[in-house]
Amino acid sequence: MARHRLNLTIRGDAMVRKIVVKKSQATSLEVEVEGEVFTVHGKEIILCGGAINSPQLLMLSGIGPAAHLQQMGIEVIKHIPGVGQNLRD
Repeated sequence: MARHRLNLTIRGDAMVRKIVVKKSQATSLEVEVEGEVFTVHGKEIILCGGAINSPQLLMLSGIGPAAHLQQMGIEVIKHIPGVGQNLRD
C-alpha cells in the first residue's frame, strides 16, 4: 500500500554512490541506475545498507577515520574514527 504514496518513491536496481553533505547535514544522494548518475534530494535521508554497505557508503562520502580516507584520496567531511572498524563475521 505504501508504494502508492505521493511522498515516496521506490526505485529498484539503484546503487547509491555517495551521500552529499552540506553544512554537516545529509541533503541528497548520488545514485547510479543503468549507467546514469543523478542526484536524489530529500528532506530526510535514511541509510540502511547493513553491516557492510552502511560503513562503506559513509566512508565513500567522506565520513570516517580521517587518515584512512585521506590515504584513499577521499575528501574528509567528518572525522569519525569508529566507522568501518571492528567488523566481525
